[in-house]
Amino acid sequence: MIFELKNKDFAIYVLDNVDYGTLAMCTKNIPYSVPINFVRIGNLICFHTGESGKKITFLKKNSVVSLSVVKEFSLIPSYFSSDDKIACKATQFFASVIIDGKITFVKDVYEKISILEGFMDKYQPEGKYDPFEKHREMVELTTVFTLIPKNLSLKLKFGQNLPEERFKKILNYLENRGTEKDMETIKMMNELRKKR
Repeated sequence: MIFELKNKDFAIYVLDNVDYGTLAMCTKNIPYSVPINFVRIGNLICFHTGESGKKITFLKKNSVVSLSVVKEFSLIPSYFSSDDKIACKATQFFASVIIDGKITFVKDVYEKISILEGFMDKYQPEGKYDPFEKHREMVELTTVFTLIPKNLSLKLKFGQNLPEERFKKILNYLENRGTEKDMETIKMMNELRKKR
């Protein structure tokens, strides 16, 4: 079972720890979705791209969009939770955020620079690049746009609803497998189990 929540703190955690999402657009009953890097700055989701292309064409015709972001946790083979050899018990634990809202294009060069610096903080935190002011002409040629959220939903799947025996069996297998992702999954499973 997947639980849908309105937990803003965990939604922020997901948005800040995922490298890309899928931006869904539609115009004249023609859908288009594209994987895209983004950065969250306050309550805005920010993007950048070139001056033209299919994405820009769609956004200029219809600014209403939906962004889907998924943070993967552990893959759970069927035998992690059951001895009955039923394949359908295999699953993936995950957290996803879906944001519906409206796109606005950023025109002010200083606002663009601030957003582009946010991208660099996320994707190249070690620095080692020139200040954007030094390459102002390139900034002016870069299209920067923001998603103003209207609706946000957070979906979590961590076995919260499983019977205690099955839940513990999964925990045991994850501990034995012991990857970094498994340890992160165990933490989430235990936290969400307490909040049931």
